[in-house]
Amino acid sequence: MGGTKGFKVFKHQFQEWHYNGISKLQDHYGKKISTSNKKSNKALYKKVLERLHEVKQKQHYTTIEKLWLNNLREHYLLDKKTTPSF
Repeated sequence: MGGTKGFKVFKHQFQEWHYNGISKLQDHYGKKISTSNKKSNKALYKKVLERLHEVKQKQHYTTIEKLWLNNLREHYLLDKKTTPSF
């Protein structure tokens, strides 16, 4: 039929450190909006912030959202590594 027999969507419950991590991502992408010169980047970062807010409000995340959040975390870490600190 659909090939989804037995498929389960896993929902992972947030712990306190998840909220802290999402807050850091929200701060990071908020700063990227204010420092970006391209409208397309600003629109993308706004969508990321909206989605982060939605996930945070649900108080749980699916496996797909887990992958997305980990991807955002990787980008955040790369940005922090390449940004000079004064």
